[in-house]
Amino acid sequence: MLLSLIMVSGVLSEINLRGIRVKRIEEARFFVGQPGLIRVEITNLKQRLRSLSVEVNELVSKDWEDGGSRQRRGFVMVLNPGETATSYIELTAGRRGVMPSPGLQVSTRFPFGFFSKRRFFVLPATYVVFPRLGERGAPTRTRRAGGYDQRAAGIGSGDEFHGLRDMRPGEDVRKIAWKPSARRDRLVLREFERPATRRIMLMLSNAIVDPAAGVTLIEAAIERTAGLARELMDLGFAVGVATADGGLQPDTGATHLARIYDRLARLPIRRVAPGAVIDLFDQFDRRNVELVAVMTEPQRENN
Repeated sequence: MLLSLIMVSGVLSEINLRGIRVKRIEEARFFVGQPGLIRVEITNLKQRLRSLSVEVNELVSKDWEDGGSRQRRGFVMVLNPGETATSYIELTAGRRGVMPSPGLQVSTRFPFGFFSKRRFFVLPATYVVFPRLGERGAPTRTRRAGGYDQRAAGIGSGDEFHGLRDMRPGEDVRKIAWKPSARRDRLVLREFERPATRRIMLMLSNAIVDPAAGVTLIEAAIERTAGLARELMDLGFAVGVATADGGLQPDTGATHLARIYDRLARLPIRRVAPGAVIDLFDQFDRRNVELVAVMTEPQRENN
């Protein structure tokens, strides 16, 4: 009777997964140690039979699993004939870098839970795992240093007065300069200069002499660089990154911050001989740029 139950369980599991199709709808953005959600759609193509207790998970290589990556599978209790359901895979990466996946795996333990029946779908994907964001604590400044700010040409929403001009239909009446308007007998507006952009280059050396102790220090410095980039851009700085494997010009905006994260995620760790000279990225305009050497200890970041 037990053998019969096992055979029946195997047959029902195979029927349960027959006609099941799965695809990714939305991929997550990953930071080390933070769970990301991968949205998937599971479809039952069978015309008469329902599928019950269907799970789906991302195929992750063993080296990523050994590195601390883990996931919580997506789950659908009931899929009626022809129905499509949405589920989410919660994936947490244990280290930074490029995490490839050959596809998705669908499984079920229906009906008796004796064993798990699996089916694989070849859907290659590549996930870039951004470094863990270091502790907030970017350098704060109470005044503007000489040569530190760069004036931007053009009109904007800054505090520096630029000039007066005639008002056009539909413009904000709060910008009207009433006294000059009275003297000229027509409405004129105040214009202000675009705010100056404060520019910083984060200098990060990704080369080590002793791989046993240096890897941990470099990884900490990479995390610190990511945290500083976020903090400084929140404060209004244009931030760039210089490493031994290239860099990025100072810029602002969420897209540029994502480029910094991506560069740090893919950054290799180089091994060099003692006393070797390490050349960092220097193809950037050094005018009006402050250089900040990133160390593992927050108090040494400006040394």
